[in-house]
Amino acid sequence: MNDDARTEGQPAIKIPMQNIIDAVGDGISIQDTQFRILYQNRIHKALMGDHIGEYCYKAYERREQVCEGCHLAQSFRDGKIHRTVQRRVKDKGKFYFEIISSPVKDEKGDIIAGIESVRDVTERRLIEEKLHDMTMRDDLTGLYNRRGFFAMADQQLKFAKRINKRMLVFSADLDNLKVINDTLGHKEGDSALIEAANIMKETFRESDIVARIGGDEFVILQLEDHVNNSEMLAQRLQNNFSRHNAQCDKPYELSISTGISHYDPASLFSIDELLVQADKEMYEQKKLKRTF
Repeated sequence: MNDDARTEGQPAIKIPMQNIIDAVGDGISIQDTQFRILYQNRIHKALMGDHIGEYCYKAYERREQVCEGCHLAQSFRDGKIHRTVQRRVKDKGKFYFEIISSPVKDEKGDIIAGIESVRDVTERRLIEEKLHDMTMRDDLTGLYNRRGFFAMADQQLKFAKRINKRMLVFSADLDNLKVINDTLGHKEGDSALIEAANIMKETFRESDIVARIGGDEFVILQLEDHVNNSEMLAQRLQNNFSRHNAQCDKPYELSISTGISHYDPASLFSIDELLVQADKEMYEQKKLKRTF
């Protein structure tokens, strides 16, 4: 390709190649087969910093050798184009870049360099994350919904097996929600659910999986440790509800019934089976309580 741009009936216009590459809209860099950066266009410098003459793995990752899984290295090996999306933390922000790696060959077909084009896809990726989060979260309380709980619980189950760690499954039911809805209206019922969710957030750790999986049904999954046992946590939850009621001027008191099951890595119980066990204990507790 030369630098001439010609319109029919018009004389050729000389356009510097640098201007053409900068007008592409993506960051463009050229690296030799040793991963030394030979060229960066203006946009690439803005996105990644000016690192001409440096080795890419040192400049971008502060490593002493080529990164494992490097897509440009893969292009050098197989002569094909590779695409990936990388997440980077920059200036206390989270950024996503789509990177396309392509080999450059000489007249003989030998690979002599590589081109990487970089596009900032942060806005698109954050929208995708938000949409994904919306499908995993309960709109009313902000807790995980049923889908979110089982997705997260499946990961936690695998992790617990890998590290040979026990888990606790809490089944929790907000008592008398139907009575609140019928006597005071669904808006007050929603308020009760939100307050109950906030008490659970306060009670359990940020690393615990807290979810609303039905109308008045909550579930909590927690890795067991030597500091907190199931009885202590259940009592702490009840105490937090009691303290809330003492401080809150409402025509009703929030009350919750709970059941607990234990996961042992040596067992073959699924999350569904553990919930059934916890629900059974929770319903037994519910039967013993006074009505609203």
